[in-house]
Amino acid sequence: MFFSGFHRIMGLRHFPNLTYLCLMNQTVSKIEGLSCCPLMTELWLCECEIKVLDGLDQLLKLKKLYLYANKIDQIKNINMLVDLEVLWLSNNQISRIEGVDGLHKLRELNLAENRISRVDHSLDNHPSLENIDLSGNLIYSFSDVTNLSRLPRLKHLSLKNPQYSSNPVCNLCNYTTHVLYHLPTLKRLDTKDVSAKMLQELAEATVMKKKMYYNMRVKTIKRNMADLITRLDVEKQKVVQDPVDRIRALCNSLKDLDREIEEHYPDSELELIKKEKIENVSVSLYIEKIEALKNRVAKWKRKIKQVDGYYTDCLNRIRSVADMSLKRLTVELETGGNVRFEDGRPQDVW
Repeated sequence: MFFSGFHRIMGLRHFPNLTYLCLMNQTVSKIEGLSCCPLMTELWLCECEIKVLDGLDQLLKLKKLYLYANKIDQIKNINMLVDLEVLWLSNNQISRIEGVDGLHKLRELNLAENRISRVDHSLDNHPSLENIDLSGNLIYSFSDVTNLSRLPRLKHLSLKNPQYSSNPVCNLCNYTTHVLYHLPTLKRLDTKDVSAKMLQELAEATVMKKKMYYNMRVKTIKRNMADLITRLDVEKQKVVQDPVDRIRALCNSLKDLDREIEEHYPDSELELIKKEKIENVSVSLYIEKIEALKNRVAKWKRKIKQVDGYYTDCLNRIRSVADMSLKRLTVELETGGNVRFEDGRPQDVW
């Protein structure tokens, strides 16, 4: 039915054996009245004003569903359509791929010209998917394209179909190379035939060269970090050696003083002197010397603790810089060379 001025879907109770229905360019805003057609296998409700995806729960034999050019903003209420093989929801207002986990027989999915920015794991449960069109969305990252590698039967992928606008990711350099490498089952990418084995081998060789280059840089960073830590350990041992030797000497002096006191004053006499606060010049001198030695030991221990603090701080800085450098290299590799990090210098204008 075309251009017939339908405002509502009605009168279908007279066609209980209906298997195909097409309503195009109507002012229909709600899906209703279809429960009396349980045998329907193909439904077209396109270029209408439908806002909510609903009213399809009785069409359990539906295999093809076309709802493009409407005002739908969320995919929902279709998980019960377990036999669905084709789903078109292009030219709507959808921002997330969701609500399709139960459609395990889905072979073709068209979500072009929507507001989708991420793929994530939303299509992981669709091993039968062969054809996907995500053109005209807001996908900007190679990682989202890589998520499609979990679809073992994917043959046709469109991210910049000429009928729609392209995704931001399509403007990145190495776009085709990245897609072909991570999606080796593809036969057609956008409008291009990529089934030739030579193209796949070229993409694989290009990516492998990049991986080898970045692996070499990663090993260099790790080797430099290990060398710095070794040098830091050596310097720490040099700095700490003198305080350690001094503490050892001071501890030996303390032991000698304790031994002298024990030789000259029995324990009972010494305790009595301390308890009654009896003036004894010799004992007082011993006590003063012991306190002075203990203070010097505490001083050198604080020195060692300070050195340990500096060592830990330097070690954390080395590891932090290395970790940041590794993350930068990972980003550069994942973006296919579209992002490159450089350390700035004081004389740089920027």
